[in-house]
Amino acid sequence: MSLHAEGWAQLKHGGLLLSPAKLDEFFPAAAPVMREFATEKLRRALTAFDGSNESLSSLLDYILQDLSGLPADEWQKAQGVDSLWAVRSFTGAQIKPRRLWLGPNGEALAVFVPDDGGSRQFASRLG
Repeated sequence: MSLHAEGWAQLKHGGLLLSPAKLDEFFPAAAPVMREFATEKLRRALTAFDGSNESLSSLLDYILQDLSGLPADEWQKAQGVDSLWAVRSFTGAQIKPRRLWLGPNGEALAVFVPDDGGSRQFASRLG
């Protein structure tokens, strides 16, 4: 198992995102090391996150646009996300992604975030 796969396996996702075996198959090279400036900027963005919707929006914007390099104009945000992207949860509630990236070649990345009152488990922390 490669070093980046070991790091991936340490994340608490239970293999639900991508199994370590598939990680090596589809992403054989390790990600490039972040520059010190980018690392410090990410640290500041994470430190500023206090669990509120406002600070979460800023953090999502930084990570999904600035850090990833995906253009801001390709993102749909919050109420701007088309209702076609709504899904029904196991409780029957309809949920929409907080952010939606639609790439130029038909790619899509939906980012779901728990509601503020949805669970105390998610209050004031990233996971």
